[in-house]
Amino acid sequence: MERDDVELIQEVLSGDEAAFSDLVKKYQKSVHALAWRKIGDFHIAEEITQDTFLQAYKKLAALKNPNQFAGWLYVIADRLCKAWFRKKKLYTQSLETTSVETLERAAYADYVSEQTEDAAVEHRRKIVQKLMEKLPESERTVMVLHYLGEMSCEAISKFLGVSPNTVKSRLKRARERLKDKEHIIRETFGSVPLSSNLTENIMRDIANVKQPPPSIGKPLLPLGALGSSLFLVLLLMGASHQYLPYFQLPYSFDAQSENTIEIVEMPVIPNIKIKTDVQNRIGSDAVSGKSSNASLQKGNSSMQNNLAQDSIYWKLPEGAKARLGKGYAFDITYSPDGTLFATGGTIGIWIYDALTGKELNLLTEHTDGVSAIAFSPDNRLLASDGKENTILLWDTQTGQLKTTLTGHLDTANSVAFSPDGKTLASGSRDETIRLWDVSTGELRLTFAGHADGVSEVIYSPDGKMLASHGGDEMIHLWNAHTGKFKRTLTGQTDYIHSIAYSPDGKILAGGIDDGTIHLWGTDTGHLKTTLKHTTASNRVGSVVFSPDGQTLMSADWADDMIRFWDVATGERLKTIENPPDTTNNILFSPDGNTYASAGGDGTIRFWDVETTQPIRTVNGYADIFRDMTYSPDGSTLVVACGGPSVQLWDTNTKKLIRTYSLDSFRIIHCIACAPDGVTLACGGYSSSEYNTVFLLSTETGEYGRFFRGHKDMITSVAFSPDGLTLASGDESGTIHIWDAATGESLKKLVMKEDGVNSIGFLPDGQTLVSTNNSGYHFWDVTTGKTVKTIPGDAVPPETKARIFRFYSSDGSTYAFTHPDDNQVRIWNTDTDELRQTFTTGHIQGVWFHLYSPDGRTLATAGWDSTILLWDVPQ
Repeated sequence: MERDDVELIQEVLSGDEAAFSDLVKKYQKSVHALAWRKIGDFHIAEEITQDTFLQAYKKLAALKNPNQFAGWLYVIADRLCKAWFRKKKLYTQSLETTSVETLERAAYADYVSEQTEDAAVEHRRKIVQKLMEKLPESERTVMVLHYLGEMSCEAISKFLGVSPNTVKSRLKRARERLKDKEHIIRETFGSVPLSSNLTENIMRDIANVKQPPPSIGKPLLPLGALGSSLFLVLLLMGASHQYLPYFQLPYSFDAQSENTIEIVEMPVIPNIKIKTDVQNRIGSDAVSGKSSNASLQKGNSSMQNNLAQDSIYWKLPEGAKARLGKGYAFDITYSPDGTLFATGGTIGIWIYDALTGKELNLLTEHTDGVSAIAFSPDNRLLASDGKENTILLWDTQTGQLKTTLTGHLDTANSVAFSPDGKTLASGSRDETIRLWDVSTGELRLTFAGHADGVSEVIYSPDGKMLASHGGDEMIHLWNAHTGKFKRTLTGQTDYIHSIAYSPDGKILAGGIDDGTIHLWGTDTGHLKTTLKHTTASNRVGSVVFSPDGQTLMSADWADDMIRFWDVATGERLKTIENPPDTTNNILFSPDGNTYASAGGDGTIRFWDVETTQPIRTVNGYADIFRDMTYSPDGSTLVVACGGPSVQLWDTNTKKLIRTYSLDSFRIIHCIACAPDGVTLACGGYSSSEYNTVFLLSTETGEYGRFFRGHKDMITSVAFSPDGLTLASGDESGTIHIWDAATGESLKKLVMKEDGVNSIGFLPDGQTLVSTNNSGYHFWDVTTGKTVKTIPGDAVPPETKARIFRFYSSDGSTYAFTHPDDNQVRIWNTDTDELRQTFTTGHIQGVWFHLYSPDGRTLATAGWDSTILLWDVPQ
């Protein structure tokens, strides 16, 4: 008789390691299926599967609800997939713009051309992968888990945290979409068994891990499945799985070390006070003559801009009147003289005065985001690499583009100037390192040696050597003039996240994913010292030497700790606990007195090295915006973004008012503001309340009433105009109508065809409009009956896009966003006539949109982690 998870976990904690082997055998196919679906590489997915179980074993004693073991594994695997993407810096275009026919022709042509059995199997996998790309994210996930993971609908339900009926409906829809191609997926998944020694490898790894005693601290909150609603939204907006690691923040399974918010059952906001007479204040508030940095003045050592305080108006797409947010930051760097600070991210490069934090310029020539940036030794040039496979050289005095370097066949992940400033080295996912003549832009040399892309390349201080690391988990040293391979540094057993030369060039440090820092002697290549992070999660994401070479600083992505080490002795000098998700990048200032840290929480923080006290914080680099809502008077725009957190923006000044971090909630999917202008309804889930609507005070950040009853992930919430009623819809197609003051469920509406995309009340307050993939539905709130349905087939072809909140305040217009062409189309409600079409200019596409209460402003949120404001034609 098969033992259940609870019994097996109890036996493992009692010292029976063989019981963990049973858990591995039970879930390894499911974990591998998930990792393969996300990563797209069968063998790497096996490695992630192995790491997932190792992490789970280390933290097993902290799991307070063994019944949630399956969902816990899901979260661990998801986080490791995200880490892998961060290593690889993958950020590629979606396949969804390619027709099914084209994909199938290409896949089958490749298949036929191969003669060996191994090649045929690999190409069949590619065929299946491309077919699966055509499915919505939620359907794709259950297909992989069902056919590759060999899981029943009930097992998938437990794994994902959704109802069995939802799983069955997704499988049914997926099969209908694929029609006669399903057998290809079934046969291919059935013919790719896991490595026969996978379980043995996992058990060998854990044999040397001492199982920690059960925790006596604060209990780890029960875990559930990753929000499948987010998957659906990502696909609805045209995302492929490659985007998920950048925008999806899995719940931390190390929650005991994190700050938490205690959730008290007694409502903090017991009733919603209705303000019946609301005065709309927002209007056309664009300033005249928005800056495109034409007024940039030359300075002696840095850029100056007399409109720096109006940076929200810099480099706007045509027709936009303001920008909220600065995108997502991938890289940060100081200029060698310490006067400038730069960040590279989704919308370009922001330049700051390093001493004051004042914005000086925004460089936006890259069309697809910036991964890495570097200043030349003389401060005169800035190099940046782009997702579009180009490298740009900028004049730091004027902010003008000087040179465009082309030749890489894939994304360049790293750029570095030689110490004399005459040569630029670049490393790419195309597995090459290229050397460029800085003065002429000519390609001097190309060489290769990494088997899986180059993640980083750096010069030695004397300029004679180059060091590089890549996806093959190797560090290579090269002659910087000839490109001749010199040696490989050995000793590490896991992926390298970061490398750094000491200022004298005698030591090379590497930050390793297993929680170690290796120090090699560069003259011999021998491993000199290994420094160990002490956390169980073990992930050294970044290492940097102080300018005097006496101190090494390292950042751990798992616990957000920054550690300082004595290079000579290997002694750990001090450990600084940072706020959650703030240590993706760290670096010393050139004088060594300050260090900077940047993360996914949207901030760049500057600290005093001696006192470790904060100096200043630069805001605006938030993770992807998940939803937004206006206050009734239009004075505030409230945004739910990754982290998770809620931001409040002043629509008049366009400034960020405040941010609330909701640590005990993993994801907020949707938000809506009540007519009182203070109460915010949030659809999401915590570690203990998965499918819950809760109230949040925008004045205090405190929680209010909870609305429980949904059986699936909540996708949309809306208040009635009088604020007495709250509606919420979920992914199963269920809509609840609630009494906003008491939390009582008044009615339950069911959309049988599909899940709910969006809901909203018409101005009369008696009609609720809901949308899904099959059409638009109008409901009488009093009776709960359908008043009218507009089938999807009856909608104009141009509007068959993924839509959210399409009604203006008076119900006269609606707008559709389309990620494939990055456009917003505004239509007349009564006549279905197209009133306006405009391209938003968001990098990678528009995410969703929202009208202001007076209908005069349209806000669009994009993949680039910015919000653009537009005037609506009257």
